[in-house]
Amino acid sequence: MHHTRSTQALVLILLATPLLASCGQSVATPQTTETPAPVVTPAQLSSKDLADYFGAVATGDPAALQDVATRLTAPGSNAYAYAIEQGAASQAYRDGGFPDQPSEMETNDDGFSVCGTNELTGDRSCNDFTNLTYADGKLADFDAGGAPLAGRISLGSGDVVALGSVATARLIAAYRTISGSVNVVLEIKSSGDGVSVGYGSSYQAPDGRQSDASGVIGPNQLQAGSLGNYLIAFDGATFGGTLRLVGYDSAYNEISAQIATAPSP
Repeated sequence: MHHTRSTQALVLILLATPLLASCGQSVATPQTTETPAPVVTPAQLSSKDLADYFGAVATGDPAALQDVATRLTAPGSNAYAYAIEQGAASQAYRDGGFPDQPSEMETNDDGFSVCGTNELTGDRSCNDFTNLTYADGKLADFDAGGAPLAGRISLGSGDVVALGSVATARLIAAYRTISGSVNVVLEIKSSGDGVSVGYGSSYQAPDGRQSDASGVIGPNQLQAGSLGNYLIAFDGATFGGTLRLVGYDSAYNEISAQIATAPSP
């Protein structure tokens, strides 16, 4: 086909136009879609894992509670602290010579219940665990007995304090129960014979109100090289105070220490 000079020029201009456009600044063109954004459901434990956790709470076995705390709870969470506190408290009962009294775990509409029967009265009571929350696929928090754990449970820092020259104490956990008792659980190690602790201890609430111990669970006396868990209860006390731990050496000399039961606000 024969082309005139003007026709050839027009063809060259049309061919060159895309090349000229491509030499300009690159512009990102957003893409639109009618597909809705995916809804991400927070990961959570399986029903079996949850049954393992609250089943361990029901049995009160210290080793089982340590296991579920490690495997199934978010590090540093209230769920972790609760399992550790419950295991340490159960160990105090064992160390004090009290037999295990395991409860039964049941499911309910909102979570789980742990139920037990009073051997003296025959009365059956249950503690409900509801409003379960999760973090990174692990159990993080829940309500115990109808109230959040936040503000009524804490773990010790791991620091060890001296009780005279014959023993040391380490705070494991503190917990305000649904019944209103602040339970402080400690591990005591003795380097001398005949060390007794807990009796004569007191608790000062954040507002300054002082309470005497309403109960002490643990070994009667520790011999040299021994250790034991102690649970010291203060009925009706406000959470977050300071424990004045009092004990005695074999010559009945008083040994004592001040221990904060919760981090400073």
